[in-house]
Amino acid sequence: MWFTVPRATGRSVWQPPYITETLGARVISYNVPVYWNDRFIGVVGIEINFSVLTDQVDHIRLYGHGYAFINGSEGKLIYHPLLDETANPPAPDGLLSGDKLVRYQYEGVEKLAVWMPLNNGMRLNVTVPVSEINGNWQQLIRAMIAVSVIVLAVFILLTYHLTGRITNPLQKLTEAARQLDAGNYNIALSDGGNDEVGVLTRAVSHLVEHLKKYISGLNDLAYADSLTSVRNRGAFDAFVRNMEGELLEAKGQKEFAICMIDCNDLKVINDRSGHEKGDLYLKAACSLVCHVFVHSPVFRIGGDEFAVILQKSDYEHRDELLARFDEACAESRSREADVWNQVNVARGVAVYDPAIDGTVNDVVRRADKLMYENKWQMKHGG
Repeated sequence: MWFTVPRATGRSVWQPPYITETLGARVISYNVPVYWNDRFIGVVGIEINFSVLTDQVDHIRLYGHGYAFINGSEGKLIYHPLLDETANPPAPDGLLSGDKLVRYQYEGVEKLAVWMPLNNGMRLNVTVPVSEINGNWQQLIRAMIAVSVIVLAVFILLTYHLTGRITNPLQKLTEAARQLDAGNYNIALSDGGNDEVGVLTRAVSHLVEHLKKYISGLNDLAYADSLTSVRNRGAFDAFVRNMEGELLEAKGQKEFAICMIDCNDLKVINDRSGHEKGDLYLKAACSLVCHVFVHSPVFRIGGDEFAVILQKSDYEHRDELLARFDEACAESRSREADVWNQVNVARGVAVYDPAIDGTVNDVVRRADKLMYENKWQMKHGG
């Protein structure tokens, strides 16, 4: 095959791993047809010890139990740090699909994996247990970028060492790696033509585009509340941190208000009508909040608590919006027959005051205190 395929196709070809008789070692080979005056005269090839590749793969470690492995295009494992790949076991279910980001179960552990094609037809997979990710998306993304860039650099080095055209492509890709590691995904790489340099350059460009999509998808997963589809507590904390920076930059000259909302009697509904009805109650309350504060970010920050950050036009019309919200809640209680559709909430609103608020969290605490005072008054008929 090492001779006949390049001769028949007229193209260079990578061979899958095999045991060479001359060295008695597991190798991969790269074979190139040779022509003289358009006449085929032979095949030139190089055998590369497979450990050169596996040593690089073994150094890829993410989190506590993350690792990398390689499988062939037919789905059999070619190298795995924890398994005997010489038995040609199949790759775990789910990893042979066309999706670049795969969630799957292996030996009772839920994992998240990302893969990329290699020039020799193999797939490099990087997998991490979902339990170890836990929202630390930025660290995971940077790790995947680092792994991808390292692997690309290794194969560029192996391939272009044979041709002597290595310095300029590696300099460009190294600079791209620095930009990616710094969090800059808006990098531009020249096309490079139709030779192998151009193919690899376009592969890196495609990788960057895929990473942009992955980042967007991961952020959606990390910051969305699964029940109500509004932003969750993690998104609220990130939003507040960003506002802290804006407040510092503006030297306290910023206008905003924070409204904290607590759904009354959720426990009573759960106990009497079941948690499904309790979920309907939370969805009804969230829907009403989003409908009134349509231009404001809404967050579910606890089991029965929501937060709304009022800025710009919503801040300027906050009194009108709050009155409309109270009316809408009262209307739902008089209109709806089922208690889980009747929105009954306590709320507290705090307006940022640079004279008493040193941070955004100070405003959050004041709004939370006012909300609990309102809840006490509603409970005791005040």
